Amino acid sequence: MHILKRIFQTRDQARDFYRNQLSKHIAFVESFDALPAGTAVSLALQIRESKQSIDLEAKVQRTVGKSEATTKGYGARAGLLLDVAIPPDNADSLQAFFMSGASEPSGSGLSAAVSQAVQSSPAQNISTAPEPIPPFANLSAMDATEVAAELDRFFALAQNVGLHRLFGLRENAQRHQIRTVFNAIVRSLHPDTYAAKLPRELCARLEQAYQFVNDAYQILQHPIESIIYMEISKQERAFSGMTLARYQQWLADYRQKNSNNIRLAENLVAQAEASRNGGDIEQARQNLRLALQYDPYCVPARSLTL
Repeated sequence: MHILKRIFQTRDQARDFYRNQLSKHIAFVESFDALPAGTAVSLALQIRESKQSIDLEAKVQRTVGKSEATTKGYGARAGLLLDVAIPPDNADSLQAFFMSGASEPSGSGLSAAVSQAVQSSPAQNISTAPEPIPPFANLSAMDATEVAAELDRFFALAQNVGLHRLFGLRENAQRHQIRTVFNAIVRSLHPDTYAAKLPRELCARLEQAYQFVNDAYQILQHPIESIIYMEISKQERAFSGMTLARYQQWLADYRQKNSNNIRLAENLVAQAEASRNGGDIEQARQNLRLALQYDPYCVPARSLTL
């Protein structure tokens, strides 16, 4: 496996890297090797000031030329843009590690480094770590080049993270938090904010981004569908949530393979509702239990109040 290194002289440099790149599950590394997209690499990060080191798994997203690297603030040389896998169980601790001032002996791995950072002052580390910034938060202040870069980051992120992370939220976010972030994104993505100043092609891509965000929101804001989404994600070992494309494909495959059971479950829910309205609550419960045996992901069955 290829090993790519990113060395920071100070903790402040590492914090900036976390805020601007790693919190979005991306990382830029200067490299003269033009590795193909999808190549698995090991990303070795080192903070010389605190003698901390971390190894993360990543994949090459694409090559970035010198001009683009300079324009986007990545650096003054060409390199590789990576999609970085953040272990779900360590995401918050990793964030605390980058934002803390803890010192760790050189050569320690991820687990030891994170452990030391959290144990030194867990409440302070976690509470002071900034939340990830929602996508398109500063769209109105961006020029066409910056908007294009933000769209590239968004769609790259959408291919690699779950729906909560796409909104810049943690998996335990409350529905009112999700709604607040969604409303802010929608205001930013309203055509009135950009249609007059951006090329038609960018406007079309922003409309695609809005549809993507809306599809994700429809899942997360629903009290039952959001639970089912996380159940299926964990079942598929995507513990921080599946990507929207992967989840939609999973549902399509499930519905195709289980169409008869889904139809039977829907009929049983209708019978349960009729029994409830007729006052036969026990029969309604039996019908609902049967419906969920046929289709454990039946939203009407889970939603019916008895």
